[in-house]
Amino acid sequence: MLTEKIMEDAICNNPEKYLGEKGLKFISQQFRIGTYIFDLVFEDRHGAKVIVEVQKGTLDRYHTYKILDYYHEYKEQNPQEFIELMVVANSIPKERRKRLSDWGVDCKEIPESEFLEQSNIITQESTEMHKNQTSQVVKLNPETIGNPKMLLINFQKALNKCDKDIQDLFWYLEKETDHFCAKKYTTNTPNYCIKKRYIFCAFTLLPNKGMIRIQLRVDNNDLSSKIIDLGERFKGPSDKQWWIYFEIDNNTPKNEIIRLIKEVYEFSE
Repeated sequence: MLTEKIMEDAICNNPEKYLGEKGLKFISQQFRIGTYIFDLVFEDRHGAKVIVEVQKGTLDRYHTYKILDYYHEYKEQNPQEFIELMVVANSIPKERRKRLSDWGVDCKEIPESEFLEQSNIITQESTEMHKNQTSQVVKLNPETIGNPKMLLINFQKALNKCDKDIQDLFWYLEKETDHFCAKKYTTNTPNYCIKKRYIFCAFTLLPNKGMIRIQLRVDNNDLSSKIIDLGERFKGPSDKQWWIYFEIDNNTPKNEIIRLIKEVYEFSE
């Protein structure tokens, strides 16, 4: 069955196909600003932001006017930026298409069948990738205290309890941090740690919440994010250790997560 999430994911995976514009760079899905949550935000090749509102079925009055609220809220907080607006729906009535066009809002009418076809392809690819990933052995630090094989088994049991979205998110993070010159290992809790000179990053699985907690060692470095709430710093075992943690799910902007991990990794050099 088609959902708006399936539509959003398909657009994220192939913006040129669905939005008809080359060179779009994905910025965020479910981007929050003020009291609003934008479905999708891209940046075009000229640096302009493209805000996309997605609706399953026929475009209604509420979604027609909501895109204008998004524009004004974003523009108030980012007055220097140029913004383009776009609405995507399976069916767009002629009168609403004309009204949006008069306001300078682009419209894309895309049948459900096109999204369902792409969804089936993505599902098949994801299933194959997941099979390959779960057959891999997580890289363990030989210095890990205890029985490494048992730690790995316990971690994989915890991972299996997670929803598929969280499993896929973990494997994405594991893959994207693989190029860091660091050791990765599991512990006797559902933690997956990355160590350089010291542990600078740990992923904790939270199956009951459907989330992953990321803990980063920041010490005296000024780590910040405009997208993710990093919360308060807390002290580690010694006066020199300071940490932050935040919880993520599949809607958290992945490029921002990796940016934060990379920045902390560079601190530890």
